[in-house]
Amino acid sequence: MITFTLNSIHRMVDEATFAGGEEYFARGRVVEAFYDEESGTYHGRVKGSARYIYRVELDVDRGRLVGLCSCPVGLNCKHAVATALALLQGTQQKTESPAPSPTPSKKTAQPAEAAWHQWLSQLPTAPATEPAPLEHGRHYLLYFLEEDERGGLRLATKKAYLKKDDSWSQLRHFAPDTVNLGWNRPSHLLDEDVTILQLLPRINAAGRLGLLGEQGHRALMLLLDSGRFYLDDCALQQAAGKRLSWQWQPRDNNAQQLVANLEGVKSAEQWQLIPVTPPCYLEMESAAIGDIITPLPSAQLQHLLNMPAVPANELGIMSVQLRQRIPATRLPLPVEPKLYNIDTCTPHITLVGCKLEQHKLPALKLHFDYAGFALAPPYSRHFEGPEATRERGGAYYHIRRNVDAEHRYCDEIHAQDLYLIRDALGGQEEVWLPDPSAPDDIPQRWHTLLQETLPELEKQGWVIDKDPSYQFAVDHADIAVQLADSDDHWFEFDLQLTLEDGRQVPIIDVVEHWLEHDAPDQLTINVGGDWVSVNTKPLQGIHGLLLDLLKEKKLSNSVRLPGYQAAQFAEIAELDQRKAPDTRKMIEQLGDYSGLEDIPLPKGLNATLRPYQQDGFNWLVFLQRYGFGGILADDMGLGKTLQTLALIQHMKETSQLEKPALVVAPTSLTGNWLHEAAQFTPHLDVTLIHGPHRAAAFDEIKSSDLVITTYPLLVRDWEHYKESSFSLAVLDEAQAIKNPTTKIAEYVRRIPCDTRLCLSGTPLENHLGELWSLMDFALPGLLGGRKTFNQAYRTPIENHGDVDRQQELARKVRPFMLRRTKTEVVAELPPKTETIQYVELGSKQRALYESVRISMEKRIRELVARQGMGKSHIEFLDALLKLRQTCIDPRLVKLDKAAGVQESAKLNWLAETLPQLLEEGRNLLIFSQFTEVLRLVEQLLLDRGIDYAKLTGQTRKRQQAIDTFQSGDARVFLISLKAGGAGLNLTAADVVIHMDPWWNPAVENQATDRAYRIGQDKPVFVYKLVAENTVEERIHQMQQQKQALADSLFDATRSSTLPENSGDLLALLS
Repeated sequence: MITFTLNSIHRMVDEATFAGGEEYFARGRVVEAFYDEESGTYHGRVKGSARYIYRVELDVDRGRLVGLCSCPVGLNCKHAVATALALLQGTQQKTESPAPSPTPSKKTAQPAEAAWHQWLSQLPTAPATEPAPLEHGRHYLLYFLEEDERGGLRLATKKAYLKKDDSWSQLRHFAPDTVNLGWNRPSHLLDEDVTILQLLPRINAAGRLGLLGEQGHRALMLLLDSGRFYLDDCALQQAAGKRLSWQWQPRDNNAQQLVANLEGVKSAEQWQLIPVTPPCYLEMESAAIGDIITPLPSAQLQHLLNMPAVPANELGIMSVQLRQRIPATRLPLPVEPKLYNIDTCTPHITLVGCKLEQHKLPALKLHFDYAGFALAPPYSRHFEGPEATRERGGAYYHIRRNVDAEHRYCDEIHAQDLYLIRDALGGQEEVWLPDPSAPDDIPQRWHTLLQETLPELEKQGWVIDKDPSYQFAVDHADIAVQLADSDDHWFEFDLQLTLEDGRQVPIIDVVEHWLEHDAPDQLTINVGGDWVSVNTKPLQGIHGLLLDLLKEKKLSNSVRLPGYQAAQFAEIAELDQRKAPDTRKMIEQLGDYSGLEDIPLPKGLNATLRPYQQDGFNWLVFLQRYGFGGILADDMGLGKTLQTLALIQHMKETSQLEKPALVVAPTSLTGNWLHEAAQFTPHLDVTLIHGPHRAAAFDEIKSSDLVITTYPLLVRDWEHYKESSFSLAVLDEAQAIKNPTTKIAEYVRRIPCDTRLCLSGTPLENHLGELWSLMDFALPGLLGGRKTFNQAYRTPIENHGDVDRQQELARKVRPFMLRRTKTEVVAELPPKTETIQYVELGSKQRALYESVRISMEKRIRELVARQGMGKSHIEFLDALLKLRQTCIDPRLVKLDKAAGVQESAKLNWLAETLPQLLEEGRNLLIFSQFTEVLRLVEQLLLDRGIDYAKLTGQTRKRQQAIDTFQSGDARVFLISLKAGGAGLNLTAADVVIHMDPWWNPAVENQATDRAYRIGQDKPVFVYKLVAENTVEERIHQMQQQKQALADSLFDATRSSTLPENSGDLLALLS
């Protein structure tokens, strides 16, 4: 179905294009033209001028005819015109064809068309062997083959006019714009010109074209068909293909030259290569072009034609390398090489020597061994690439390097903390050596490399050898540690390092280097370019001391040190102490207390010391005599207070107590000190500075032998203490200063005194910093400053588990800390040790107690005055009950005034003491006659996560509670006196605590005997808590002085009537 007319075709193109299309149509170049009903478009195929067949598609868009074509023009071209004219003519022929003749009445048989006939009709027309004739009198494009400046061939284009005599005139160079040829083609270009120009690249600014590759060969064929292709003035013709062969010809000096021979051509000067694909030749004499028959690609062929002559001595290696690129089927060689392929390597290390400034450095170089050929590593500037060829004994080796493996070997060297130095270094280059930024570290690292790393690499197959330049000699030297006696129990300390040749090395440099390298036993240093290995083991025992002296810049010369520092030198085998006999003796005494003088007990000491207590007393006297401080760290209950009182009494009797001794204790223990001083050293003049009315006591300090105060009051009253001076300062429960940043720790360090002593059963509870804090009070300087101590000991021990530092710290502290556990001295302990533990009521608890006492005393006195003591029995016992409850915990007192009081001296003592006893491995029985008290203790245990068992009158599973304690599942057993005071066997316990002592000793002893009985294999310690200056203390005194009165008052088996001595009874309330 045709929907366009002839006018539609005219409107589609200009007149020239229409004329061209009309000519194509008239010449029968339209191969086919048809209408596609499915797409509604017209299609056709038209022969172009270069014998290409172009595809055409026509469509009517908004009444206008549009033609698309596969030719370079692409849109509304002459091929579209020819197709439209063919379609239009076909429609007219159908319209003008005669009507068909009437169908005969009888069917006439028609002969069938033969299949071959149909096939023949569809046979495409062969391209014309001759170019289409050119029209005279118009311009055309001519092509000229010319040589470039390098002897190669290129194509020049010229516009020329064809005259009637078939000669050309008006020749002008023409540089076509190939980009716009599709829509803006000059009139002198034919269709085949457009194709040729689009196939060839422009190779210079003058518009010359290159004949290259497959497109170049295609263009070359079109050029030969065009009839407009020239070499100078000769038209070029296409010739038959010719074979190419190769031969090697001798040249001067036995060199060999590769020569190409083209079939039928006598000399190589008579032809040239056209480097298209496949390659072609230009035979200049005949102006003929043809294919070169050769298996070689154009690029290789062109390169081979330019091959220079090869010297005779290089023919072998040239043949190997050329054969690797071109097989024998394509190119003969003058000598077929004997070739081996190698792809495995062995890493090879060579130890070398080089210099860096004044240092003689050991280093190593790396290469890889391939079948005996040494190849530089990938990082080298001599690296030849992934392949290499070598000759040996007439045989050639092609090496394909395993670059991945080589990189892994290089990484393995780098993993040993070796660094690659690429630049020249002391006559060597590309060497590996330990970190050169710290040259003094190199010997130690190199020693490790030689002893550990290289032997392991050899086991893995590496080859290790040495270069003649390699030297690594290390001299040896020892540090001399010298001591000399000085006055006032001090001594001189000196360090020296002298080399074999007499050179002195500044010791401060050696110590700095030693500390920087984490204090090794052996240290290698560089002295004037020579390496020296120094035995630094003697420095280990004085590590902390050296750290302090270095920071204080005191190591340059000999240093004067206090006597307590001498103990650190005990482990130094090489110690020179010829000039220090006194110091040597002190070291021996401090080392294991051997030779300590057995000090006679003071006459005024009202006690007999057990053997371990005598040892402690001797040790305390030794420390005091030399002005040393220390920590007495015996277990609780072993008599630290008694040993200290013995020391003070000794000082008084030997006229060394010119100034008083000061004891600073927790508030709860001041009463204990008073009572024990009164009991064991009654001749000491004791002053207690405590309570709201203590101002007058400060005036008594100078005249006292012993002054007792508390930690909080020391801080509060500091203005009074800073003006005083003491012979001895004692911190009881010294863990109170375990945090050195507290005010208490700050102020006790400022106490002016001659000797300092810490008493603590737990000098170290959580970390080493607590030990430092106590020792820094007792013996300032022994462990250095806090920062130095952390650096030298705490961090290495706690964070890194450094055993050497731990042992060094133990050696340093041992002479000044005496600790005996109950287990160690069990043979010296009695089966049962009873202690009256006095506790001091806090201010609020004391105020409550006094308020209850005063009101009760007034009421009872009035009652007794009216009706006598006999009839006041119940009221009197009720008053005593309330006072006793107030002594234990105000929460037991059912009075409004007690509601807001939160203090409990006994529970505070228990909270402080329990962790220490449990840490010692003790198992405890805690008795009280009040179940409410047991509930308060129970809550204290729960708050601290301590397992316990409990037995009261309300306990149903008594045996289960007993078994829990006896089996060790609970280490604390809470027992009410009535429920468990008799009939129990609790031998697992070795500590008994009476929270509120029963005033009948028999009942109390009966409860204690739950632990102290047959089957008990440990000493038992009994603590009876007594509130100081209360009814509890008065009744305890009454028990001792007037046992009959106490028995009659509290023994339930006796008469319930009170004694007639009302004065003694009322004194309990005073």
